[in-house]
Amino acid sequence: MPIKPKSRSVGKRRPKEVRHKLRKRATKTRVADGTPALREGSEGEMTLRLVGGQIRLYAKFRRKWYDVNDLKVDTLTWHDPTMLNSWARYDTDHNSPQYAKDSNGFVHLRGLIGSGSSASADMFVLPVGFRPAYASIFPGVAYNSVFCRINVGADGGVNAAVSGSTTWTCIDGIVFYAGI
Repeated sequence: MPIKPKSRSVGKRRPKEVRHKLRKRATKTRVADGTPALREGSEGEMTLRLVGGQIRLYAKFRRKWYDVNDLKVDTLTWHDPTMLNSWARYDTDHNSPQYAKDSNGFVHLRGLIGSGSSASADMFVLPVGFRPAYASIFPGVAYNSVFCRINVGADGGVNAAVSGSTTWTCIDGIVFYAGI
């Protein structure tokens, strides 16, 4: 017969050593202006802070905290890239391949691209100022609904080297930070 663990009654306190371990894990960091310290958090985390009587939201990206409350919403100006290696717009029913940069420094890609000479060949190269600081990888979708990997290099090259298709590959929704 299996041994049943003892159930804790609702009002019962935890043993002292367990309470002590729990207290050690929960730490508080106080920063004068409310901005989280660089050593805090991991990539992609968000935190709320009370600053001057207001609650502010911060997001960590590329080892830096950003005040999300100060982001500006603006209309994007889309640019047509110079297509390379036989890549071209797939059809007129979908977005043409384009890139834009918002006033917060984020680059946006869109479009359905096809007819390339090779999935690993660059579709186009982003100009300086529209490139990520480091090579970046994004999920994408290719012909026959196959998930693929879209690579955006620090040199600006955009390709679908892993599982991409020369029939068509979609770059809609790719967003990365390139600086202001």
